[in-house]
Amino acid sequence: AVIDTEGGTAFYANRVGPKGLSPFRVLPTKTFVQVEQAVAYLKANPGAYQTLVIDPVTVLWEVLQDAAQRRRAEVRHNADADLEMLDWQRIKAVYKRLMNDIANLDMHVIVTAREADLSEERVGNNGRKERVKIGVRPEAEKGTTYYFDTVLRMVAAGKGRAVVVAQAVMVRRRLVGITGDLVRVSSRMAGRRTIDRHSDIAHLTSIGR
Repeated sequence: AVIDTEGGTAFYANRVGPKGLSPFRVLPTKTFVQVEQAVAYLKANPGAYQTLVIDPVTVLWEVLQDAAQRRRAEVRHNADADLEMLDWQRIKAVYKRLMNDIANLDMHVIVTAREADLSEERVGNNGRKERVKIGVRPEAEKGTTYYFDTVLRMVAAGKGRAVVVAQAVMVRRRLVGITGDLVRVSSRMAGRRTIDRHSDIAHLTSIGR
């Protein structure tokens, strides 16, 4: 089952079949409440599906912030009102509740997230302060990765004819039996598989049972 928050499953619609992907159900939504309801259903019906994919969780994090900002704007009578500490506490509490429910599901769960630059403010040679990129991070609540057993970062490794080959860099690992720092992932634009036999864990963040 896939909770699709930005239409990504449309790309795989024609890959379902005897020699391709197994059939899967899709919930296209950008509504946080619908995601909560879907997770609650999976919790109440543990045998309904073997795997849940949420792609990407970034949209859910953004939806919570947008809703809070609209409420704050109404209170302040200012469309550009900034979120306050109480708003952030409420956002994180709701998000944390969903993450805990997902992590406790009795099934395989794969969660993806967009990537954002991680930067810090430094003083340059000219004496002026500037933002400097120091790394990358999942574009989600900063504690998101700690809910999952394995965290992978997808990076391009090269290109071939009609094939894009990537590597998944192991960022975090709690599962027994997974070794090494790189997982090879082969995505074929017109092929039969999106993940090769080297791994059954894809994209950025995942939990395995």
